[in-house]
Amino acid sequence: MKKSLFLVCLTALALANQVDARAYRRDGDRVSCRNSKTDFSKGLDGWVAAYAPDNTYKQSERGLELKLVRPNEYKHSANYETLKGPDGPYNKFSGDGPTFNSTTYMQYGNLTAQVQSAGVGGAVTAVILMGDGRDEIDFEWVGEEGNNVQTNYFWGKKVVTGVNDETVPVHGEPTHQSIHTYKIEWTPEYIKWYVDDDVVRTKEKEETCDDNGKNCKFPTQPSRIQLGLWDGSDKSGTAAWAHGPIDWRKHSSIPAYIKSVTIECDPEHNDVIDGDDDEDV
Repeated sequence: MKKSLFLVCLTALALANQVDARAYRRDGDRVSCRNSKTDFSKGLDGWVAAYAPDNTYKQSERGLELKLVRPNEYKHSANYETLKGPDGPYNKFSGDGPTFNSTTYMQYGNLTAQVQSAGVGGAVTAVILMGDGRDEIDFEWVGEEGNNVQTNYFWGKKVVTGVNDETVPVHGEPTHQSIHTYKIEWTPEYIKWYVDDDVVRTKEKEETCDDNGKNCKFPTQPSRIQLGLWDGSDKSGTAAWAHGPIDWRKHSSIPAYIKSVTIECDPEHNDVIDGDDDEDV
């Protein structure tokens, strides 16, 4: 992830904090976490639109359709032009896309998402575990990289980009042409990223510590799950990373799909909520 994406991370954090604080409840030292599987073709229970401008999402038989919508400034194709930057061309205006947050937090457990990513360079699809203190674990799909997905994690208030990211392969149909299953297994000892049931990356906590086994730079904060689609075209470095900028003369909107999300809370570290036991959350 390029340095210029730091602002995107801050934006995502701000959006996360817009969710009703009642979703964050502690039982002793444990955070409330709901075991759930959401089939987005049937509803949005357990999720809230943290940022969703008009016409940026809808439910369908394919699940939750996230839509990146063309900026009004480019409604007339004659108004579209790219600007020159140090890392390549970029757009002056960004398309609007939605961000959805889970209504409870998770501190360790499993997150599984069935996703069909956006397929246009410059459009970025994201599934993220986001802590209030900027800890983060994620999958990100960059348009035009149909056989790859990017994995990343951040730790603490000083976000360092371009250090902990790793691109991993996705076999079979391109990510923007079919649904694949992606999973993050997060424990106090390690993070594992899976694609279609295969482990594609492992990060051990001990690898992030100093020579004395202390000062570990490893995500530990209770985190919301975020689902989003955003335009990476409005800064030169970000546009280069995202294979943009988006040529808005060719698109009125760009879709991505989230078919389902499954959350499995680690009972040792979470106050686990099951079924209808959520009236006071």
